[in-house]
Amino acid sequence: MDKITIDILLLSLFLISLLVGIRAFWKSQFKLALLMIFGIAFMMRAYQINNERLGQWDECYHALVAKNLAKHPATPTLYDTPALITDDTEWTGSRLWLSKPPVPLWAMGASISIFGTNTFAVRFPSLVVGILSVLLTFLLARRFFDEKIALIAAFLHAINGLVIAVAAGQESSDHVETFFIFFVQAGIYFSILSIQKEKAVKFLLLAGLCTGLAFLSKWFPALLVWPVWLVAFAFSGKFNWKKMIVHALIIGAVTFIVVLPWILRLNRFGDDILVRVLFAFVEPVQLHENPVYYYWHQIMIIFGEAVYLAIIITWAKVFKKRDLDKLTFLLTWLFIPLIIFTMGETKRHTYLLVAAPAVFILIAYSVRYLMTVKKQNMVWIARLGIVLLLVLPIRYMIERTHLLQQKVELTDFYNVPQERLDEFSEKDVVFNLEEHIELMFFSDVGSAYRHMPSDKEIIGLGANQLNVYIYNEGEFELVVD
Repeated sequence: MDKITIDILLLSLFLISLLVGIRAFWKSQFKLALLMIFGIAFMMRAYQINNERLGQWDECYHALVAKNLAKHPATPTLYDTPALITDDTEWTGSRLWLSKPPVPLWAMGASISIFGTNTFAVRFPSLVVGILSVLLTFLLARRFFDEKIALIAAFLHAINGLVIAVAAGQESSDHVETFFIFFVQAGIYFSILSIQKEKAVKFLLLAGLCTGLAFLSKWFPALLVWPVWLVAFAFSGKFNWKKMIVHALIIGAVTFIVVLPWILRLNRFGDDILVRVLFAFVEPVQLHENPVYYYWHQIMIIFGEAVYLAIIITWAKVFKKRDLDKLTFLLTWLFIPLIIFTMGETKRHTYLLVAAPAVFILIAYSVRYLMTVKKQNMVWIARLGIVLLLVLPIRYMIERTHLLQQKVELTDFYNVPQERLDEFSEKDVVFNLEEHIELMFFSDVGSAYRHMPSDKEIIGLGANQLNVYIYNEGEFELVVD
């Protein structure tokens, strides 16, 4: 069955689930509506991970490091047995690989150990975590507002094109970003429960644990949990300085305990490495030096152009002191990353996804408000606003997931039979292969490189009793045996 036919079937299932969910929503059958949303979240993500090609940026690197971590969990490596000298400051060609923290990579490595060395194993953890993130968005929105706002927010999370693409390895940061979003969300959710519930300690412990795991997914931006918690605490009506300090110490201590072992491990690799990886986000990265307004423009591409309408409605409600505590909390969650990342040297659109759950809830809140507009001369404008807020994200979902587009042809490398790749061993070195990282993932080859080898390199590798191959249009030609 060709891709377009499959896409039409998928979109048909999506529309059926959407219509059933809308009907359940209006009849207050919230469990059925939520079930349809989970169905949509699953089918879109499951469809996207069904791709035998690893993403060139950055999934293939994460996949290879995860595969190596499955063999030695305490030492992340890219080139596990490099044939040539490596530079550990170059994340695309290092032996010791510390570009990203280990938690998402450990999960991927565990999945590879269970399901084998394939793309499904690489993406399965993100499939699970991505759906759990949809659930967390629903739970957060319901705790602040009601089931209808929660359902709309969960739906927006389920269909967001960039979130789906990231979880499928089709966008940079891929599975690292998916885990990061989830753990920040979970940290914020448990911190809210610690404020609203009588027995706060267990929720503070969970908030600290999730913040620590978020830190071990994407470093310092995980600390967003703390100011968001502080704002919620300040508006809770239960504020007192002693309680705030005690609760902050508990969250901070647990976070510190969770991250300390890996920080100490980094320190053993060298002080310069520790500083470099922890403060990497302040250094400009090639092709990601964007203008100061970059994120304020990207927000409409990620969430739909009508997101600005939702932000205007939210601020109007804040100025009127309607739902002031809840909206201030959500705006804090959104604007702290917006402001901090705007000041950073490197700007990438996926960075904003840490605030995505807050945006989904703000849009849902705005949709719910527009549903209540009764003034005769404003009803049609309100209805138009609802359509734009909900339909534009669907359009971006279709674009981001490449639905109804022709399948991208695989390169010659992906047409090489797996049986041929299985013949490689650690004594083999391959050159002149664009997909050199992918080869090291799908086979047991010792090392592989994009460039053509020099005569000196060939002689040196032969002297070390390594087999040297040159890749050429789907064939591996043996040069030195």
